[in-house]
Amino acid sequence: MSRRGLIARYGRGTEPRAHDAVAGSAVFGQDVGVDSGAPGLARDVGAAVLGLLAPSLSRHGWLRPSAGSDKDAGISSSAALGSPPIALVDSCFLGHGWPAVLSCLVEVGSRTVQVFVGLVEEGDRDSLAIVESLESASPTALIGRMELHGRAFLAYNALEDPLALSVLLRELVGHPLDVGTSRLVLDGDEVASVIADERFELRAYRQMDVPSRPEVELSIRLDEAGFNHIAAPLALWRRDGHDRVFVREYLPGASDGAALASTSLRGLFADGGEPAAAGGDFSSEAGRLGTTTARMHLASARAFGERPIGERPGSRHIIRRGATIRLHGDYRLDKVARTELGWYIRDFPLRGAGEAGELSYGAPLEDVASLFRSMRELAADVALDRQGQPLGWQVLKVLAIKWLERNERAFLDGYLDQKGIRHLLPRDARDALFAMVGKPDVSGGSVSRS
Repeated sequence: MSRRGLIARYGRGTEPRAHDAVAGSAVFGQDVGVDSGAPGLARDVGAAVLGLLAPSLSRHGWLRPSAGSDKDAGISSSAALGSPPIALVDSCFLGHGWPAVLSCLVEVGSRTVQVFVGLVEEGDRDSLAIVESLESASPTALIGRMELHGRAFLAYNALEDPLALSVLLRELVGHPLDVGTSRLVLDGDEVASVIADERFELRAYRQMDVPSRPEVELSIRLDEAGFNHIAAPLALWRRDGHDRVFVREYLPGASDGAALASTSLRGLFADGGEPAAAGGDFSSEAGRLGTTTARMHLASARAFGERPIGERPGSRHIIRRGATIRLHGDYRLDKVARTELGWYIRDFPLRGAGEAGELSYGAPLEDVASLFRSMRELAADVALDRQGQPLGWQVLKVLAIKWLERNERAFLDGYLDQKGIRHLLPRDARDALFAMVGKPDVSGGSVSRS
């Protein structure tokens, strides 16, 4: 198996282009005075960085080890008392330019975690600027100082530095750019998400226990099938069969679906009248979201194929007619966003279903049912938060049910009116859906799913 990565670049209206990711070891080697063809330079640098990572692990929740494994692979380090033992699994330079950017895979307990490290020579102008910027914005971003071939270098979290992000994005997206501003909006144990210049979202996957991410495959395949109500996929870096970095369009100014629905509910509870007459009526948006959802399902059928519902073994639901398609798999209001161009599917699941991470296939109405449940949960939460201010629970409950009835009906009208969608559904689609989720009901602050 090749140890080199593969970058695929995507653009709407063009075919994906793939090429070998050229390691930046030649550039770094020249800078440190090492033969650019010297074998194992990236691993040597990774080993030096590894000695700095162990003492800093306690500062990063995504590096905390899980129990059950004390395997050792390659180079290991436990430099600080109480730090978990870690081992270097793989390291490679990505991109050209300065600062150097190194992707390191480290084994922590039973997990293999990816860390992006920026490297600059200590004392030069870039180093001083980076230290000043990181110390003021994120004290945990600095990893430490190391020596290599008689030169002193500063190692830090590359995802928090616009200069390092420029190097990464130039390589991944494939055209010259300099990142002026960036913000690390998510630094979780599954993925780190960085917004660059309000144009790009770079998603670096931490955990390497699954080879491919549903959000990557769904984004790319739906886009290729002509469904453009998603953040456009721009680039994917895979190495050794695993998704490592995904770059997609950022949607500035997008309004979260759950936030819009919450605003509508609060307006209704403040007015105390009929949902149709309340300020911030959500029904027109619910209808548009239904249309967008139907288009997503039709594109999924084109991209992944469809098969009769009877071919799905062990179905948990009573739907016996229609088609089985690739589903979103976690379709909720907080996964969609409203933009100037309409509704967009903002997020897809990071993992597949089940322990093995299987892809989610099923009846399209299962996604609709998931969205309806999220609407009901939201209505219950907002009602509970507002009770006694000045309306009591019973009044709020009636208003919430009216809001749900109106908006679920509007969503279904938009969904079922989309040309071609009924081919994927049972004839009695409305009855089948409400047999799954029950009638709208909010009681005791919890959503009835009977």
